[in-house]
Amino acid sequence: MFSEYLISFLMLFLTVKLCLSENKTDEHLYAHEFSYGINGGTSPQDLDDYILSVYDNPNIIERDKLIENIRLYVLTLKRYIRLIKKGDEETIKLVKTFFEEGGPKFVKTHRSFSSKEVIFKDDLKFPDFDFQHYQYLRIDAESAVNKINKLLNLTSETTRMG
Repeated sequence: MFSEYLISFLMLFLTVKLCLSENKTDEHLYAHEFSYGINGGTSPQDLDDYILSVYDNPNIIERDKLIENIRLYVLTLKRYIRLIKKGDEETIKLVKTFFEEGGPKFVKTHRSFSSKEVIFKDDLKFPDFDFQHYQYLRIDAESAVNKINKLLNLTSETTRMG
């Protein structure tokens, strides 16, 4: 039991560290994860589809994998932000296409602190600490989506966050 809390704490710590050091390059720590959607690997669409499938059919067995997939998603979006800021044309094209086709759908459902999210917490039997970690990751994802929309001047109804 203690080891589960320790692992959750470490994951939360690393997520917060990454958020605080967004302008620094932590790419060497997560290089294998940043290939998602660029030059092969699991695409943001695949991660989005998985996350939505858990939202549609909550299963306690999927809880840890859900958190990991949202974390990977956030890291991928933050990588995209850095590459867009650097002017990487391949990334800009890939991200624009993805967002114009609807972008991350999971950030538009089960909004943070909504009644749906409370039901979701109960369905997956989240311990309070793990659920807070999940909420922080969701907020990070929403923030990254908004930043990408702003960077790429995407304002269509399908990509804009409420």
